[in-house]
Amino acid sequence: MIDLGCKGSPFTWTNEMFGRSLIQGRLVRGLANGEWRALFPKAIVSHLTRVASDHALLLFNTYVEAPDSGPVPSISRLLG
Repeated sequence: MIDLGCKGSPFTWTNEMFGRSLIQGRLVRGLANGEWRALFPKAIVSHLTRVASDHALLLFNTYVEAPDSGPVPSISRLLG
């Protein structure tokens, strides 16, 4: 499995304390295998701002550019 890295805050969780009691960690990661990474080489994972939770949501952006010729593969073909 390949860790897709992250954009934004390096942490996905906090205990919501302050000062020396503060604990933060990256508990959630975006993982992919080599085949998926080859299909989506520009994919990025963003850690969104935490709102009303101690966990940050992850946003996966596959950012597939349309090829110069031919149709973009459909999701059913990719999964299928």
